[in-house]
Amino acid sequence: LTENIRTQVVGETMWLRCWLIVALGTACCAVDKSNFKTCDQSTFCKRNRALEPGESSYHVVPETVVLSDSAVTMDIINKQNNVLFTAKIQALQDNTARIRINEKSPLHPRYEVEGALVSEPKTENWKVKRSSDGFQAVFGNSTAVITFSPFRLDFLVNNEVAVSVNNRGLLNIEHYRNKKVVVQEEEPAKVEDETEEPAEVDKNEEGDELGDLDEDEEDELDAPPVEDDSDEEAGMWEETYKTHHDSKPYGPSSVGLDISFPGSEHVYGIPEHADSLALKITKGSTDPYRLYNLDVFEYELNNPMALYGSIPFMVSHSADKTVGLFWLNSAETWIDITSATAG
Repeated sequence: LTENIRTQVVGETMWLRCWLIVALGTACCAVDKSNFKTCDQSTFCKRNRALEPGESSYHVVPETVVLSDSAVTMDIINKQNNVLFTAKIQALQDNTARIRINEKSPLHPRYEVEGALVSEPKTENWKVKRSSDGFQAVFGNSTAVITFSPFRLDFLVNNEVAVSVNNRGLLNIEHYRNKKVVVQEEEPAKVEDETEEPAEVDKNEEGDELGDLDEDEEDELDAPPVEDDSDEEAGMWEETYKTHHDSKPYGPSSVGLDISFPGSEHVYGIPEHADSLALKITKGSTDPYRLYNLDVFEYELNNPMALYGSIPFMVSHSADKTVGLFWLNSAETWIDITSATAG
């Protein structure tokens, strides 16, 4: 009896083990990764990921700062191209703050998400102390510290930094622009010497003169102005992924920003991904986490690829504080995660 039971158990175990190997192998091989766009295939992701930390080119214009009981508005200039932006920072109830940045004089209005919030958040008054290069605003047990040059925003809770915005200098807002074109100049008409006899010109049956242009020259005269992309990267105005062509009549318009959570070792959230609860380090090891709604039938585990839904909400947790971040932007989003301890 004992021998029979042992044989049966071993037989079941071996059968289950073989079945699991086959099933996992089938799941792994069934995912066609070519159907999932990578950061290198998304031109705006590739551009922003190539930026290196350093001093930000965005600076607050001090004379534009306007303070109120619960908010501040100000202009921010990108000193690389002198494009102006407007920023508004509001103090909200429950130790919450809201930041909004937009172009000051855009060629086209940017889309702003509607319906995501049940109602406008209630504001909370703050006490402001201004200095030559910024100001501090205290509300509840939180403090917002705004540095003008370069632009940086820190939020402190109980006098400890909980969130830092643009402290690595990776803020990057691609402004709307007109596409550059080069108009081909026509060569000046040749003045004939009066002493020379006029050249014979072929005419058709109706007496109209016939030119002697060859086919290539005729095409050049009929061609539209040549687009000048010498100072712009490929994919800024259009790109193709497999059979899908994406036309961008307004040009590049991505928004990139670095947000740090000092003192926290792990972050969570930004579903939906088939990955661990604590989000993994992506910088230097894998693609960023992608937020983009897809109707996915097959996917890999432990992978940052996008799935059915996307919720741009992240939570940072440590022994003494928990911080939530809501990125109110409905556009496709890529999120790189790095750690100071991980280099």
